[in-house]
Order: sequence, then C-alpha cells, then structure tokens
Amino acid sequence: KQLQGQLQRIAENCIGMPYPTSLNLTINRFMILLQNQLVEQDLANWRHITQADFSRMLSAAGTMAAYLAAGARIAEELVTHARELRQGQRDGLLRDIRDYVTENATDMNMGLTAVARQFRLKPRETAEAFRAYYGESINDVIHTARVKKARELLLTTDIPVQDIASAVGYCSLATMYRAFTNVEGVAPGKLRQSRLKDRKSEGGGS
Repeated sequence: KQLQGQLQRIAENCIGMPYPTSLNLTINRFMILLQNQLVEQDLANWRHITQADFSRMLSAAGTMAAYLAAGARIAEELVTHARELRQGQRDGLLRDIRDYVTENATDMNMGLTAVARQFRLKPRETAEAFRAYYGESINDVIHTARVKKARELLLTTDIPVQDIASAVGYCSLATMYRAFTNVEGVAPGKLRQSRLKDRKSEGGGS
C-alpha cells in the first residue's frame, strides 16, 4: 500500500511536466531509494531487485491506469520476495539452532534459555518455532544427543554409569536412566550387561 501510494504521488507530481523524461527520472530516483530501504531492512535481496528492473516496467506504461497496474504487480512481487527471503532466513536460523544444540548437548546448562541467550531470541517464540519446524522440542534434541553419547560410552568404555551420566550432561543418574530408556527402549545398565555377556561368550568361544 505504501509503494502504491508513493507511485500515485509520483505520477501526480509529474502531470504537466515534459513526458516521459520527468517521470522516468522520478521513478528511477524513487526505485533506488526503495531498493536501499528494502535491503537495509532485510526485506529484499539487492540482486533480485536490480535484475527485476521495476523502473522499466513503470516507465513503459502509457497511461495512468497501466502505470498503477504495474505498480500493483511490483508491490505483489516485492511482498512475495520479502516473505520468501524471511522464510529462508528463518529456516537457516533454525538449522543453526539445531546444530548448536546438538554440538553442545553434553553441557549441563544446555536448554531453551541457553539457546535463546546465544541467538538473542525470545524463549517461548524460539521453542514454538523449533517444534513447528522439526516436529520435536529442543529438549528432545538434547536428550537424543546425550543418549547417543551415553550409549557410545557404555559400549566402548568401562566408565561407571554414574560418571557417564555426568559426562553427557545429566545432573542425576535417575534423569539419564529415564531419558535413555525412552530413547533406546532399554536401561543403560542392561545395555552394558549385554555388552559384558557378549565379551564373556567371545572369550569362552576362543
């Protein structure tokens, strides 16, 4: 609406002046200012705007009706472009958040508050956007990453389970047991026991 209003005023101000030179100059000046404003506000990609050559579309209009119709098409295209750009930025941000959470999951302080602080976002909006995009919560990703690391340590080391819980970011063994059982379908102690049984059977066979 703002764009169409500005284009209307440009046309009205050029009435009675030499045509089309005056209109072309005014349109070109206006489009340059508009491009700068949109790019600064992250509402448009500079290359997209310049390649679209909106000034030519407006200048080519032979009547006021055609001129305003071209302005309406430009406004619609700019809105669509801005939405696509924002969506792309949002998708990239959510992927960055997931990478950050996965890489730092074993930090006991990792959680929604830490994520919001890291990316300077509001916790509630971050949580809702993340769940809507991935179909799971930030805590779900944290637990999955922690359980994956715990499983690796259970199967490849002799570190006590209590120490493993601390190593992967859990403040208590009980919390790790619940998360591990939910993800793996088996308690960490039983997983380690099965590993020890496999070792004994291999040793007996030799």
